[in-house]
Amino acid sequence: MSEDEEQVVWQGRFITTKTRGRWEYVSRARGIKAAVILAVDDGHVLLVEQYRVPIGRHCLELPAGLIGDETEGEAVERAAARELEEETGVTSASILGRTRRWYSYDLPQGLVGTAWYGRYRGQRQLWFAARFEGDDGRV
Repeated sequence: MSEDEEQVVWQGRFITTKTRGRWEYVSRARGIKAAVILAVDDGHVLLVEQYRVPIGRHCLELPAGLIGDETEGEAVERAAARELEEETGVTSASILGRTRRWYSYDLPQGLVGTAWYGRYRGQRQLWFAARFEGDDGRV
């Protein structure tokens, strides 16, 4: 096997551990992808605070979550609405639209293997815009 070939070491329900040359990393299993939801109300953006185990601290983030993690073949719009509710409790929002394509990012080469304790290297995301239509007291 060449240094450039990816090798699956272990695969679970949600993640797959892999090696490529001297690198060890984790990716999503079963083609699970992520959706990011930008909820807008009167010029404001809804953020969530989440504790992230890999970095050992809380982060402010756009609401986001996995597509197809519970139900294989889940519609991306349904997943976006479900994740918005799971992450924020908001049920009174309408999806306005989404990006036409998936966006991927990888960490800069100098950070791969060191940032996030070396456990992650990037992600593929589909972005949604949503309008919050509820009472501000519900957020």
